[in-house]
Amino acid sequence: AEPIDAYVNKGGDVANTAGRKCLCNALVSNIGMPQTRKGGYVEPPFITAGDDLVDIARFLPPGQSTYSAKNVVEALLAGA
Repeated sequence: AEPIDAYVNKGGDVANTAGRKCLCNALVSNIGMPQTRKGGYVEPPFITAGDDLVDIARFLPPGQSTYSAKNVVEALLAGA
């Protein structure tokens, strides 16, 4: 069953699903194991930036548009 169908079958209100996503599927996608559904839909990863969204670019290596946990740890330890 699709996630929304499963939610509704468990007593959830379909109106509460607008703009929402399955956190479990998204987090598994974060580790490179996205769920692929019929029709080719691939679950996108979930961006987790905490309260630091404004300064998130400080973790980007020069010339890159993505960063890794290693980049974050290196940036945080640079001032230690």
